[in-house]
Amino acid sequence: MVVIKCCVPNCTDKQEVRHRFPYLDEKIYDEWLRRIGNPLLKEEDPIKVHRNRRICGRHFRKDCYVPNSKKLKYGTVPTLFLPVSDLMTQTGLLNSNYELLLY
Repeated sequence: MVVIKCCVPNCTDKQEVRHRFPYLDEKIYDEWLRRIGNPLLKEEDPIKVHRNRRICGRHFRKDCYVPNSKKLKYGTVPTLFLPVSDLMTQTGLLNSNYELLLY
């Protein structure tokens, strides 16, 4: 079985569950793109991103999931192990686990 690569820059995970982008909710979709920081995705059509791109479960907290499921709760955004910018660390937007604090 072919594993679809996680689209978060520098993520090498090959085991976590993969999630599709929530393209039907423009606000949440845009927030996923902003947090992931992959400039190539911004140039692609949202439907194409939804069909062909994935983000692995490594980037979501356990409380982002529907209980006893691999499905994400509505409105969930990735917060873990995302690309870190100097601005984020200088302004305190990240905690010690490199988790983005603001939504």
